[in-house]
Amino acid sequence: GLRTWAILKNVPRSTVNLLLAVLRNLYHLDVPKDARTLLKTSSEVGLEVQTISGGEFWYQGVETVLQSYFRNSVPENDTFTIQVSIDGLPLYKSSGKQLWPILIWVEDLPQAPVMLAGLFSGVAKPELVDEYLGPLVSELNELQERGLRFGDKVVGLKIGAFIADSPARAFIKATTYFNGKHGCQKCSCVGEHIQPENKIIFVSVDAELRTDAGFRARVDKDHHKSWPTPLEKLNNFNLIENVPTSEELHLLDRGVSKKIVLGLYEGIFENFNRWTPRQKEAVNKFLSQTRLPSEVNRPLRSFRLAHFWKATEWRSFLHYVSIAVLKDFMPCNAFNHFLLYFCSVTIFSSSSHKQLWPLAEKFLYHFVKDFPQYYGRSHMTSNVHNLLHVSGDVAKFGQLDRFSAYRFENYLQILKRHVRSGTRVVAPVAARMQKIASLQVTANSATLSYPRLKDNADNGIIKFLEAKKLSSLMYTIIGIQYESWTEQFNVSVDDNMNGRIMLSSTDIHVYKIKETGLSRMVEVPWYMIK
Repeated sequence: GLRTWAILKNVPRSTVNLLLAVLRNLYHLDVPKDARTLLKTSSEVGLEVQTISGGEFWYQGVETVLQSYFRNSVPENDTFTIQVSIDGLPLYKSSGKQLWPILIWVEDLPQAPVMLAGLFSGVAKPELVDEYLGPLVSELNELQERGLRFGDKVVGLKIGAFIADSPARAFIKATTYFNGKHGCQKCSCVGEHIQPENKIIFVSVDAELRTDAGFRARVDKDHHKSWPTPLEKLNNFNLIENVPTSEELHLLDRGVSKKIVLGLYEGIFENFNRWTPRQKEAVNKFLSQTRLPSEVNRPLRSFRLAHFWKATEWRSFLHYVSIAVLKDFMPCNAFNHFLLYFCSVTIFSSSSHKQLWPLAEKFLYHFVKDFPQYYGRSHMTSNVHNLLHVSGDVAKFGQLDRFSAYRFENYLQILKRHVRSGTRVVAPVAARMQKIASLQVTANSATLSYPRLKDNADNGIIKFLEAKKLSSLMYTIIGIQYESWTEQFNVSVDDNMNGRIMLSSTDIHVYKIKETGLSRMVEVPWYMIK
């Protein structure tokens, strides 16, 4: 109704009051006089906001948000595994004002929304990490011990991943930053300071891995700040394994993929020929004419706007068009090297390729080891180095989107839209997000009841034409199936342990087809389609 519209559309209170006055005076409807009554605005949030070092902080807790979500039902799950996201959100370009929300997501309920457990606001990040994360750690320890009660049912709680970008990871773990010599969160490699670039590079590929015990014992003293992280007090939590560095949004899409493609386009890699204006124009024309699958919401834009590309655009470019574009602008050996990266990310992006995960680990190892040969030693940044640790994170958490920041990033943008101008931000934003949460419908089970597209047994390539509904739960897909396809590429690398390792594009279902080639119309049950 009216309340739902006002909440979801983030309508200013003055506008709601004006509408209520019109409905009441002109149409004689029995509606409240004030938006606060309509929206059921609570004053409790303002009373719960605390002042901590560096700003104001509100913590409602994990148990509160989960019980609110299941207010009308009892979860079917016996255990919840939650992910926690920590990230900073700048609010204005003209000031340092920012939000640091504590977000959670239940892995066992993929359809459930991201939920807000706490919120900090200040002109910088929280000054004391213990004040910021202390309440969360205390509550998680308690919930792991006693569980969550929903009616007569008790649901156990486990801690999955803490998701954060590189600066936020260093903040919550109280370690040196990613651009410090001892900044790697996963291994003990020591960075090298180079001139005239005045930057730290990481060239080691075989450094000893860090361990939880070693972290707690401060084996590498230069890796730590002088104060401990409150995460050391979190039970059943591995300070190395449970904080992944391979989050795809920051490491891959906005990190390595962007670095490589922008570097080629702008000619910053000395080992590659600069693209001519004609070549750049040809690539930009190709991108503007490219049509991506319908599930990709954002079309590709010209490289002229690449500095403004969103992370999803870099992801789409890598998976859908990178090998078609870059093949003509890289020497064969350099393109083969890039294919190591492309294939590894493709393999780690799907559980369907799980049998190839060990191969992808080797590919990324050689990609990083040989990176200076193609792109220059000065470009061995922490992001490139962290590719060595993708396989470990995937082995623990599953395919890349299982521990991705994308779902949390989307929530951050919603959060930002609910910020009004003013010095005190936390209470009104928290109150608005509570109202939105009150409208959310429980996604009780990970089991999806609606029709889903499954694997096609023969991996046939079908161009979708239309879907035909046969019954409430039965669909068929009508399309064009191509009769033949060929290998798009073959990538290989020499490995000291295993000799020459090879992979065909057909092994990861990447094919070359001619749309004008021999084909036939087919009608396939939805459960046969991948």
